[in-house]
Amino acid sequence: MLGFLGGNNCSRCGTITNYFTHGLEILSLAVQITPKYKLKIMTQLIKEFHDNRWSASKWLITIEMMFCPFDYSKQNFKHEPLIDFLKLLDNNRSEFISRFTDVITDSPKRGKNLLLQLISTSDRIFLNLKKISHANVNIPNNAIVRKAYMRMMNIIESLLELCGKINKNIYYDLPLTKFDCIIKRTKLRGKISHIRQKLRTSSCNPQLIALIVRKLHEIVNADALEVGKFRYANMLVKKINLLSEVRDEDIVALLIKNNFNSPEFFDFCIEEYNKIIANDCLYTQIELIVSIEESLNNTKTICRWRLNKDDNSIRDQLIHYFTMRKHYLEKRLDLRRAQIADEKLQEDSARIETALTVAEMGFLIKLFLEHNIIPTKNIKKIYVFFAQNFSSKGAKFISPDSMQKKASNVEFATAKKIKGVLLTMVAWINKHHHVENYAG
Repeated sequence: MLGFLGGNNCSRCGTITNYFTHGLEILSLAVQITPKYKLKIMTQLIKEFHDNRWSASKWLITIEMMFCPFDYSKQNFKHEPLIDFLKLLDNNRSEFISRFTDVITDSPKRGKNLLLQLISTSDRIFLNLKKISHANVNIPNNAIVRKAYMRMMNIIESLLELCGKINKNIYYDLPLTKFDCIIKRTKLRGKISHIRQKLRTSSCNPQLIALIVRKLHEIVNADALEVGKFRYANMLVKKINLLSEVRDEDIVALLIKNNFNSPEFFDFCIEEYNKIIANDCLYTQIELIVSIEESLNNTKTICRWRLNKDDNSIRDQLIHYFTMRKHYLEKRLDLRRAQIADEKLQEDSARIETALTVAEMGFLIKLFLEHNIIPTKNIKKIYVFFAQNFSSKGAKFISPDSMQKKASNVEFATAKKIKGVLLTMVAWINKHHHVENYAG
């Protein structure tokens, strides 16, 4: 890999030796290293350069050695090795990059750890850049040094972007570097401020507006701004800006489609849907829930990333909630049906059976009414009472209207049957109470 650092081109050996010597001199200021051990380290590193055996980790160690010294004093800090190192890196960028991309391709787990090391290296370089930019630190060629530091951090950013294209799942979980965060945080805050103004001038629910803005601010103000969350926030802000009409239903639909799966948004949706479902009739509630489920099932998520990557999509959460809600409403309906069936059974068992047909019973009631045995104040109510409390021959349930109608249109057979019943009753009275010779 590092043929450009030595290999077959021995004219480069002096450059290699120079910046390794410089790095080891800086290291020895913080750690006591004997001249013999220093020579051993330098010999081993140069040999690995020539043998093309430098790993990504060795690259990171060297970068930190060059850009993160312990001492920035005039007599110890030199800028020339930084410039030489960046030239060598630029001339052989593809070989440098391949050491990282190969690891990402071969082992995602090792690749993630390597990228975290790369981010950590960039952060250390950034902190050192802040140190040398401080007014109290006066080093030779300060502007050239700062430019070299900026170039190194930009190289790292390009490498991170490239690795992100190879494995997005790893990259999106990583934090942005401190260097990258400065500009991106500022730009994102400006975009959030713009959409807040846009939403506030619309007819949107203030509670929904506050929820969206709060969640976006949580992302941008996080100590470690994740790549995935940053890109998600940018994407969401852009899509809200593109809305021609800003209404509650449009915003809610957009958030569901784009996996805005915060618990607060879930609660907001449930509260709004419950206003639609509110109805005393269980059948109507179930029908409305089925409509909501159908609408959610037809809503296709168009963003593979989520606000909270470890939680289910907001669409799936809502579908699950309403499926369970419908299930419990159906259970309540079953209980209501069972209750009604029990009440009906009790009513059925309480009915008094008679040996008369509906027509015969109706005619007998009419006789009671005609002879004022039963008051005629509310005739319909009387037929309803008998229909609810008596069963006829061959019919457990009696229609009060049918019985009243048959009592008004009496057939000959019915009259004959009731006359026979009454005569039988009179004969029984005469026999048992000896009143046959007495008038009524």
